[in-house]
Amino acid sequence: IILTFDDGYADNYDNLFPLLKKYNVRVTISVIYGMLGTDGKMTAAQLREMSDSGLGSIQSHCMSHVPLDSLNESQLEYEIVESKRQITGIIQKEPFLICYPFGIYSSSVIKLAEKYYSLISNNSAIKFMYNSTVTKIEEGMFETDIPKLTGKESEIQVVDLNDIRQELAT
Repeated sequence: IILTFDDGYADNYDNLFPLLKKYNVRVTISVIYGMLGTDGKMTAAQLREMSDSGLGSIQSHCMSHVPLDSLNESQLEYEIVESKRQITGIIQKEPFLICYPFGIYSSSVIKLAEKYYSLISNNSAIKFMYNSTVTKIEEGMFETDIPKLTGKESEIQVVDLNDIRQELAT
């Protein structure tokens, strides 16, 4: 199971982060850079703290959470490239995953995303660009079915969630 959280809500820091520390579990948080620090969203300092802890892999959910397939080329490049640049400036690590807002994309979105990111997500699955082959990770797959990744992609952790599920239920 890959734990992912979209948008960068403040409760990811307030409620989730203490549980991550307690159980030493890592998650991937895809943030909308342009909304950082706004009402109900995490701040840059909170992102940095989660990233520095090693428990939060901070990734891109673009600049402004718009359907990417509706943008022209320069707008699309801004959403995809600038969010990566800005997040890198905050956490001092380059995001390697982009999560498409609303799960919406087109062939031009994929083409540009593949130039800047090694992983792409449409919210229902994560697609790994692995040796020029795209592997779709879906619910029900076993860890042994996931390609063995090296480098930055190893920040994603596969975990058993039973303890966390029990604590959240109480």
